[in-house]
Amino acid sequence: MILAATDKGLGTCWIGTLGNDERIKKVLGIPQRMKVIAVTPIGYPAESPPPKPRKSMDQIVHYDRF
Repeated sequence: MILAATDKGLGTCWIGTLGNDERIKKVLGIPQRMKVIAVTPIGYPAESPPPKPRKSMDQIVHYDRF
């Protein structure tokens, strides 16, 4: 869903509930028997910051040994 939203020009992010799922259930009308793991807001971004610098593949991928 996050990748599809980004492809459509929408901004989003993954937010873990970190134990705050009772308030989320109340606000969104989610039944008590359900467990909320994460939520993701979706909308048009107010700004478009440049991409963050990334490590090269050589810095994070190792073959056969470290």
